[in-house]
Amino acid sequence: MRLLASILLVVVSGRALADDPCERDEANVLDTVARATASPRSGDDPELEVARTLVRRARLTSPSLLLDVVAADLAQAVGDGEESARLLAELARAAGELLSPWDRLELARTAEARGDRKGAIFQYGHVLTALQRRSATVPGWIGERIRRLDAEDEAGSVQVRRYPAPTASARQAFAEGKRLLALRRDAEALDWYRRALRLAPGYVEAAIAIASIESRNGRIPEAIAAYRTALSADPQNFEAALSLANLLWTEPDRHAKEESLGLLDRAIALRPEILRIRKEAAERWAAWGDAARALERLDAFRRDASEPERVATNTFREGLAQRLTHPEREGAQPSIPDLSSPALVPFKLAEVYALRRGDEASLAAALDLLAEAQRLDPSFAPALELESTVRGKRGEIGAAEAALRRAIEVDPTRATFYERLAEMLEQQPARRPEAQEIWERAERAGSREALFQLAGGAAARGENSKAEALYRRYLDESPDGPHADEARRRL
Repeated sequence: MRLLASILLVVVSGRALADDPCERDEANVLDTVARATASPRSGDDPELEVARTLVRRARLTSPSLLLDVVAADLAQAVGDGEESARLLAELARAAGELLSPWDRLELARTAEARGDRKGAIFQYGHVLTALQRRSATVPGWIGERIRRLDAEDEAGSVQVRRYPAPTASARQAFAEGKRLLALRRDAEALDWYRRALRLAPGYVEAAIAIASIESRNGRIPEAIAAYRTALSADPQNFEAALSLANLLWTEPDRHAKEESLGLLDRAIALRPEILRIRKEAAERWAAWGDAARALERLDAFRRDASEPERVATNTFREGLAQRLTHPEREGAQPSIPDLSSPALVPFKLAEVYALRRGDEASLAAALDLLAEAQRLDPSFAPALELESTVRGKRGEIGAAEAALRRAIEVDPTRATFYERLAEMLEQQPARRPEAQEIWERAERAGSREALFQLAGGAAARGENSKAEALYRRYLDESPDGPHADEARRRL
């Protein structure tokens, strides 16, 4: 074995210390090492400790890489994992070729224990490569462990913030703000919305309402600040992400435009079915000077667009393809505050599996993680919302609807839950009347999307005056919203 061979080199070269009781002659030394290493031993075996002392002293007088290897083996044998890992890490830097796959495996496990995911992935990769070179059977769990660590590392960048549901007094203040806004008394409405936000700092709908009024009245910095407040409470809020992206894009500041691009990409990830946002993203990335990212988003748009829309963007695509020789610029992702919660770790990991990967195995893993998140914190509504998304991707429409309804029970103030449920019901023709009722509940919760949808429904029924009033309310409350241009055309 490697340990015996290394000890033999030490003894034959005369490097053992003669004053040690176990080292009076070479025969005694070899006998000591052979007894200590011939069979598995417990960590407190005295003969292992004697062998370890022998090697430690030999390393002091004549340091060598081989002695370091032996010392690491003996440290592991006596249960000193910290010393073994330290020696192996030094060997990996000095002479990695001396390490066996099992040494690398030990380094990987030590890195995991320290929370060093990238280091663990690096060492597990060495294990896989070494076994493949030897044509050995590669344990399937190693590859799965690498994928899991990679997902956990990626999940570290996922940002979630949660606040308690708005209190009754905050909801009353919000309702009064809506009433005054319908009367076009913006200043008074703004006061009531701000009161609602003071009473419930995480009241997303109140923050968006404030941002909408500020934006419509040309107070852009105030509107940006309010949209940031909304996103800090709910990073997955599509309207806040898109509206803030649109406002920031009009700013002359470079960093504002970089953040706008990141927010627009986030909006696409949240609502991939809205194709025009993909095209808008392509145009902005092209204007920014990043042809590669622009082309990627344009192709995503063209993949699901109609034939006339594809034809209309042919020239744009050709121009982007010609610009690909230009250097790329890296876009910046916005920073959103984080929150500690028992459910947060499994939720963030589930989000990586579900939204950034999305294959069937990843979706199944995401559901397991979401079940754990809900067990740890039943009031963590984002886990239920994400479960609905995952169930929908798997075609489990009934389970997706049930998850959304549970989310509404947990937090009946979140407008996006009603919006997604209404959209799901609208896809089932027999349940469209039920969808109308959910849109009305969404509007009462503060949804601007609901105003637009209710306006469309009223127009389809020939209720033109009602439709006009709803479109105007939509523009009043969401002048930078995703349907603003369409609402203006219909008016």
